[in-house]
Amino acid sequence: MKILIIGLLVILTIGSCSQKTTFLPSSRLPTVQGYVKIRKDHNSHYGVILSVTNLANTQLLDPAKKNYVLWAETADIRSESLGRFQTSKSMLSKSSKGKLASIITTEPVRFFITAEEHDYPQFPSDQIILMTKHFNLK
Repeated sequence: MKILIIGLLVILTIGSCSQKTTFLPSSRLPTVQGYVKIRKDHNSHYGVILSVTNLANTQLLDPAKKNYVLWAETADIRSESLGRFQTSKSMLSKSSKGKLASIITTEPVRFFITAEEHDYPQFPSDQIILMTKHFNLK
């Protein structure tokens, strides 16, 4: 229930004033595409919405992993986990999709996705799947 409420708050706070940053092409998974939308609210928190397509199931990776985790890199070079997500396919589509909504209290400068063995890792693994360029929020 708590995750649902946070997700709804993020969706409500990210509107027309959001900034969108796309992930760079991946040599590990070249068909993957995705973006992150970010919006600063009146409490200086940042709402984040992730959307990726054509992301392989984590069990198909080499080595196989349990799930994907979205990380935010902050200006002081810390990595903060924004949550884990799985990919899914709809019955009418061949492509897999992954989505995540989260909130971060520190201004992000870059996002990246890792494949992880654990549900809630404290630090990102070396298996980086996607990464954005460094950016400045407007």
